[in-house]
Amino acid sequence: MRQLGADVVVDYKVSDVFDATPDDSVDIVFDNYGAKGEADKAMRVIRSGGTYLLLPGGGGGTLSKHPKAGVTQVNFGYTNSSGHEQLDLMRGFFDDGKLAPHVFATFPLERAAEAYAMSKSGVVVGKVAVGSGA
Repeated sequence: MRQLGADVVVDYKVSDVFDATPDDSVDIVFDNYGAKGEADKAMRVIRSGGTYLLLPGGGGGTLSKHPKAGVTQVNFGYTNSSGHEQLDLMRGFFDDGKLAPHVFATFPLERAAEAYAMSKSGVVVGKVAVGSGA
C-alpha cells in the first residue's frame, strides 16, 4: 500500500479505518462497498473541500445524512447516461493523480471463473480485470 502512495496503512480486518485516521486529514474517501453508517463515520476525517465517493455494493450504505460543511458527496450508484458531471469529477481525480487504479491481476474471458475465485480469496490488493484483451 505504501508503494501506491499510502502514508498510513490500516488493516481493516483488525482496526476500523476511520478510528485510525486523524480528523480532517484526507481529501477523498472512495467507498467501493457502502456499508451502513460508513459515510457518517467518514465525515470526521474528510477535509472541508474534500469528497466522499460512494459506489454502493451489498452493504446497504448511503450518503451521509449529516455531511460536513464543504464536503461533496457523490453516489455513483445513481450515475446514468443523462449527464456526465459525476464522471467528469472522477476523471479529474485521476487526471490530478489523486486517485490511481491498481490492477492486481488480469484474466481472459474464458478464465472468468478463476478471476472470480481470486477476487473472493481475500488476497487481492486492487482489482481483478477480465476481458477479451486480457
